[in-house]
Amino acid sequence: MANTLTNLLPDIYAALEVVSREMVGFIPNCTRNAGVESAAQGETVRWPVAPTVASGTTLTPSMTIPALNDVTIPNRTITLNTAKYVPVSFNGEEQKGLGNAGIYNNIVQQSFEQGFRVLINEMEVAIGTAAVLGASRGHGTAGTAPFASDLTGFGAMKEILDYNGAPVANRKLVIDGKAGYNLAKLTQLTNVNQAGSNDLLRNGQFGRVLGFDVSESAGVKLHTAGTQTLSDTVGINAVGTTTIAYDGGDGGTQLAGDLLEFTGDTTGPGGTTNKYVLTRALTAAAGDWIIAKPGLVRVSAAHDEGVIIGASSTWRANMAFTPDFLVLGCRPPARPVDGDAALDAKVVTDPNTGISFLVASYGGFMAHLYTISILWGVATGNPAHGAILLG
Repeated sequence: MANTLTNLLPDIYAALEVVSREMVGFIPNCTRNAGVESAAQGETVRWPVAPTVASGTTLTPSMTIPALNDVTIPNRTITLNTAKYVPVSFNGEEQKGLGNAGIYNNIVQQSFEQGFRVLINEMEVAIGTAAVLGASRGHGTAGTAPFASDLTGFGAMKEILDYNGAPVANRKLVIDGKAGYNLAKLTQLTNVNQAGSNDLLRNGQFGRVLGFDVSESAGVKLHTAGTQTLSDTVGINAVGTTTIAYDGGDGGTQLAGDLLEFTGDTTGPGGTTNKYVLTRALTAAAGDWIIAKPGLVRVSAAHDEGVIIGASSTWRANMAFTPDFLVLGCRPPARPVDGDAALDAKVVTDPNTGISFLVASYGGFMAHLYTISILWGVATGNPAHGAILLG
């Protein structure tokens, strides 16, 4: 039985080649955390983050060496908390019937294709969901896909990431199908004289626009906001503040991922009201909003300043980011060192996304079972390096 999986490898890789051409945009563009290879399921992997410094210290010549600056090194974490598998099984009579019809190999390939598709899509959705909760700010109109008539969405994302200090190189924009449809209609990208390339016109590839590599994804998060509509701030909140007290508003719900708009802050892209992302849900009548770093930008929030929350609006979270904003940790599940019931097991790596799966083969009573399995976890890195383009 040593060749159980070896003979199937061509079919398995053919299935991966099909799956890797699905709308997967987050997985190829986020950071892979190599440290998870030694972590067990449920264990937390930490990586250090350089602490921020409010300002430089005035330099005064002296014969005394300055005191050491003791700091606490913060960290971010990722946990491998999701382990899943997809079964592919046949009994002897099924194999015989499919073999007689000459379609057994095709059915095997399609079965593996469905298995890989399910797992890759679940990972993609998990990353898209995490992206919403970890972003710094948003821009756009809820329920209206961007790029309906022009490329201003790129300019807005560029402005947010530039102001936040995100790296200029290797920026990504992952969009849903509606935004992709709008982009594909724009002559700025389809007209070769304007675009400088026929990639979109001939190959359906958006390429690079205003410093962003554009990808489409079926995992772009659809967010439905809570029911609260209005509220007021408490106290004076300076630029850079991430914890802001509020008065309870109209008593409605506020969900993680909801957008806060302070009425006095119209310093967003193009003179729009800045949209800050709420990083946690609130159920109390009053409490603290927590928004992601870098916090309030350009304009402070005054006492009793009105806040618009956008009750029950629904929007797609197209994401602009640099790879360090999203972190994916994944690996094939660990098998016991002294073996298990599998007749054979091999690690199969998707050549396009680099995701590795464990494919195992189990013999039963007049039947055979194959499993496709993977262990993963998702986290966000620097929130200042991620922004939402509403759709």
